[in-house]
Amino acid sequence: MVSLRGPVLIVEDDPDIRESLQHFLEAHGYPVVAASHGKEALEYLGRAPRPSMVVLDMNLPVMDGNRLLTARKGDDLLRTIPVVILSAALGG
Repeated sequence: MVSLRGPVLIVEDDPDIRESLQHFLEAHGYPVVAASHGKEALEYLGRAPRPSMVVLDMNLPVMDGNRLLTARKGDDLLRTIPVVILSAALGG
């Protein structure tokens, strides 16, 4: 297990995926906070303790992943937080 300063922030609008990721990470000893859209995620990023890492879905309501990444890049404190993009397109 890697030691983190703050929790892992999961940003995912699908509750089943969000809860599965959260249970998996917590089972491996990682503290987790979760957001269902980018605006909610920005609120978590501004709080202490700041998340150590973000797991980000790109297709989100309210504020999508691209807009969240743009906001993160514009903030000197937030731009150093690593982001893992986890996104899938479903279709026929």
